[in-house]
Amino acid sequence: MSQLRGTGVSPGIAVGRALVMERDAAPVFRLSVPMEKAESEVRRLEEAIEASREQLRAVKERLSREVGAPHAYIFDAHLLMLDDPLLRRRAADIVRAEGVNAEWALRTVSESLHSLFSQFSDAYLRERSTDLDDVLGRILLNLRGAHDAPSLSRLPAAT
Repeated sequence: MSQLRGTGVSPGIAVGRALVMERDAAPVFRLSVPMEKAESEVRRLEEAIEASREQLRAVKERLSREVGAPHAYIFDAHLLMLDDPLLRRRAADIVRAEGVNAEWALRTVSESLHSLFSQFSDAYLRERSTDLDDVLGRILLNLRGAHDAPSLSRLPAAT
């Protein structure tokens, strides 16, 4: 029997089978995008963000149904991050200005936002960079077209 350690996000205990998800960082390459194709690259980014939004909503709804609405609040923060101009607009601007692929632009924005989060004096706010990683990772998966990637919205029902 294995023992897992971590930080609780709600009071109480849980007994059951654990699902451990690891996310290996896939390499992100800088690819040049001709200026005449920059807008289609921005659309690809927007589509990945919208797909991420739908996935997060589905996860939130399932979690609300199965364990109660108070535990689904974390996904509200993830949904808000998708609309943050520092993420969305800045990534699109990088695609247009530098003529690069959406993945590279997202990585560039990620580095900038992580730098910003690391400067927060409040430990709680600094720790929100893990939420940022979750959101950016989901967008990257959608950019890569990995619709069959592991997802909390497609877990099998409890047995």
